[in-house]
Amino acid sequence: MALFPVSEIMTTLKDSVSKAFRIRGEVNIDGSTLAEDPQTETDAIEGVLTFSENISTIEICNTSLVTGTFTVNGIAIPIKAGGVFKSTIGGTPATTVTVADATSYIVSRYV
Repeated sequence: MALFPVSEIMTTLKDSVSKAFRIRGEVNIDGSTLAEDPQTETDAIEGVLTFSENISTIEICNTSLVTGTFTVNGIAIPIKAGGVFKSTIGGTPATTVTVADATSYIVSRYV
């Protein structure tokens, strides 16, 4: 096993970190930018929220006291009371989220 002086290891680490921070430009991760204002139960019409464009990444906060089922792109997602779900989502692209059982929630669409 080879031994390396701590000063050499620290110098190498410092150089590597410096290179990493010299990357120029903006990093944008898909699904990390809020696309529009979040919607709540007050925005729902007969249990359906409608966004301006198809949903590809979503965050759902179920603030109800009961488990709710949120159907996004044809996929039913049960979320426990007080639970949060955030993910990219497949299925059949759509602009709507259908909510069953939950009475209080916040739903956000990301791009």
